[in-house]
Amino acid sequence: MKKKGKEIRTDKDNTIDTSPVKTDVYKYPRGNRYNIVYAKTPINNQHVRRSDEELQKIIDSKPKNWTKKDFRGEGKLNNQEILTRKETDRKTLTFYQIGKRINMKNIFDNSTEESIREFKKGEIDFETLKNRSSTIKWYSNKSDQEKKLYNQKVYENLTEEQLEAKKQRQRDYYEKITEKK
Repeated sequence: MKKKGKEIRTDKDNTIDTSPVKTDVYKYPRGNRYNIVYAKTPINNQHVRRSDEELQKIIDSKPKNWTKKDFRGEGKLNNQEILTRKETDRKTLTFYQIGKRINMKNIFDNSTEESIREFKKGEIDFETLKNRSSTIKWYSNKSDQEKKLYNQKVYENLTEEQLEAKKQRQRDYYEKITEKK
């Protein structure tokens, strides 16, 4: 058999019935770009794709703080590959941990007792607690001179209402301290 000046090798024990011409029966292309023949059956992939439901069950069975990298065996919590990169990239799957994990101990260490109490009661959400914590951490890393300059700049920009509220807070704080002694 010849096609485009090339000869098709038929010396192999090939059990696939092929034809050099595409017809209704022989409609699945085989070969390479120079030597194309048509077969009755399509080429089957050796791997069976797992369904989204099956993958979601695997994700649900593992801890909630695992990221996509942990399922691929590249993360800190797991070093065995459970899912492939293509499987973790599917948009239909729900991963419970996305991005960096949050160290709650670090957030509570840099928060005030009042903020922690409000968070546990449900008066403030996690984002507010995290913002307050990062502000306290940022402020505590300043030197005394930097703190003084920063406070002067903030004090200059206060309105009359904010000044009155500040004075009232300072009075309440002073009374609270004197009662404890």
